[in-house]
Amino acid sequence: MPKIKPSAINLPNALSMGRLLASPLIGWFIATRQMELAFYVFVCAGLSDALDGYLARRLKLLTDMGRIIDPLADKALLATTFVMLGIESFLPWWIVALVVGRDVLILLAWGISNLFGVRIKPEPALLSKFNTALQIILAAVVLLNAGFNLEMAMSIKILLYATATTTVLSWLQYLTLWLVTRGTMNKKTDR
Repeated sequence: MPKIKPSAINLPNALSMGRLLASPLIGWFIATRQMELAFYVFVCAGLSDALDGYLARRLKLLTDMGRIIDPLADKALLATTFVMLGIESFLPWWIVALVVGRDVLILLAWGISNLFGVRIKPEPALLSKFNTALQIILAAVVLLNAGFNLEMAMSIKILLYATATTTVLSWLQYLTLWLVTRGTMNKKTDR
């Protein structure tokens, strides 16, 4: 009996889509200095990231659409939040450039590989997951600090440097992996 694939229309994918749609809303809240609302929506979006992955695995609802939309939603959420926090001077531009630049470089490497017929299925490494967690925590703490007028300058500074360090190390890890494997990955075949 053939294995039945789960429908792409399911709760985990809906949560990912909600996170994707929350990104411009968070950007708007930051631009209009509604930092409390930005914080609440960001935290809900961050929690949906953990929940959608858990539900997809637990309910056996892993789909090709989910494999695309989940990381896309994550990247959109973090990029939008970091860029808007940089524009509104809540974060220094160097951290915005590191966080967004890392993701852009990873996407470029993937695109170049595909252009030359090399199929790469990027699997996030443990360091990358830790880096993403730090990025989320940093953004949440900055939003919390700005929204509720807390005195968290030292915590933010520590998070800034920890996030910067893991962002650079994660990018170097991906770069090394890409340079080592790009010529040995399976070539695309026309079917």
